[in-house]
Amino acid sequence: MGQFAYNGIFTKDLTVNPTFGKGYGFADFVIDASELQAVSGTAGRVGQRQYRTAYFAEDQWKVTPKLTLNLGLRYGYDQPMYEVNNKEVNVDVKHPETCPACLLVAGENGASRALYNAFYTQFMPRVSFAYQMNPQMVIRGGYAITDDFEGMGAAQRLTQNPPFIPQYSYSSTAPSAASGGTPIRVSQGFNVGGLTPGASNKYEAWDPNIKPELIQQYNLTLQTLVGSHFTFQVGYVGNVAQHLVVPEPYNQQTIPGPTNTATQPFKALVGVGGQVYLTLAEGYSNYNALQVQLRQRQWHGLEYTFNYTWSKNMTNNPGYFGTGGVDGPGTYPQNIYDPHGDYGVAAFDTRNAVNFVGVYALPFGHGRDHGDHVNRFVDWAIGGWKVSAEAVLYSGFPITIGSSNASASNNGGGARANQYRKLIIKNRSLAHWFGTDPSATPCAAASNGVCAYGAELPNSFGTARVGTERAPGYRVVDASLFKQFRTYKEQFIQFRIDGFNVGNIASYYYPGSTASTLSTFGQITSTLSPARQLQYSLKYEF
Repeated sequence: MGQFAYNGIFTKDLTVNPTFGKGYGFADFVIDASELQAVSGTAGRVGQRQYRTAYFAEDQWKVTPKLTLNLGLRYGYDQPMYEVNNKEVNVDVKHPETCPACLLVAGENGASRALYNAFYTQFMPRVSFAYQMNPQMVIRGGYAITDDFEGMGAAQRLTQNPPFIPQYSYSSTAPSAASGGTPIRVSQGFNVGGLTPGASNKYEAWDPNIKPELIQQYNLTLQTLVGSHFTFQVGYVGNVAQHLVVPEPYNQQTIPGPTNTATQPFKALVGVGGQVYLTLAEGYSNYNALQVQLRQRQWHGLEYTFNYTWSKNMTNNPGYFGTGGVDGPGTYPQNIYDPHGDYGVAAFDTRNAVNFVGVYALPFGHGRDHGDHVNRFVDWAIGGWKVSAEAVLYSGFPITIGSSNASASNNGGGARANQYRKLIIKNRSLAHWFGTDPSATPCAAASNGVCAYGAELPNSFGTARVGTERAPGYRVVDASLFKQFRTYKEQFIQFRIDGFNVGNIASYYYPGSTASTLSTFGQITSTLSPARQLQYSLKYEF
């Protein structure tokens, strides 16, 4: 139902060392001096309901013996989600000046049960064709729109709001040599910081006009047969996604200034430093790629597939499930009033990607090109051998240069550094991934005329774009050796050795990328790839 926390800050000896003087949490408890009070959001059962319906029509038309068209149209409708007992609360984010009366309760005072509006125009056409240019060559193409409507990974649902799920936390002011701080007393209950009982310093909100995501996908591919067993394929693949569901910290101050109190629009609802997390369909992305495939169908025991992709993926939101620190300082946008300011390469953008898999059955022994009639003992020695290999190689993920948050904006999404000029990379190493050129040493304050990046300046947003640098690439090669011993009819014993990262190739973790932390900036201290591993197994198949 709530907690008080004690960390010893009110019983440490400030005269010894104001920063590191020792205190004792239990002693703080004895004198009733808590440093934190919080209600974590204890939840009961909720029952959200929704039905989805869709209609689809399709026709395939063989225009000529060589040309086939496929035409279709899909219409979908996603009913707005509601809770069976109306246990939902939304925030009227369009009118923060009315808070705390800006809260909308499901099914009350003219509000709908879902607290957001239905969307009725989910029309999704699709068209494709296949054209047989000659007996060995075919060209294919297609275009389609698909939809999706899901919350993001943060799971910010309207069922998580007070009074159904109260969420609240408040930290005290630590003591100093001049002041005793503001310890929280148990007798005060959960009513500190100007919030009314049962209120929260965190609310989830949904845009009333949120709509499903619409993704346009298109491709054009040429495939040709070379000989009787080898195929070559090259194609262009692209998509454009609109109305992607993203979260935004909506209590960000409208104009960065010296304080974070007067300009936070929902201060009256969540208090100073509190947050309203808004779910809305403001994300967008696009993907363009050249894809090449070489495939050898089984021929004299050999088969393999080689794929290469050259691509670029752009978005204005990395997504809740990004790639850790590579994609930047946080899931939320730096500045909600400039959503395009976060537009850049996506967290998972890999400009070059290669994968290969191949298997070769050595041509010796029964049923093979050589030695089909040897006796069983010779077949046990020379027959049934196979080798295989697979490789995954791709270039490095983007790196967004971050900074400690100096904007005083309550943005909730970390901060980006300032970029003053292009980084010059010389003498790259694990200790200096961004090189040893003077431009690779970040400025501590404003530009010194040399540095490429610097810390975010007070009361402003960092100017560095998303994904301006790149982390190391990734390479791993696995291989296997198989040996089958025939026993009786189709039965056999198989012995195999599998080597994972058989070359023991080191693929490195991303470097320190926070411009305000000079001690680790550009340093790589660990690897992503596993060490070489060997696995032995024996199997009897009957």
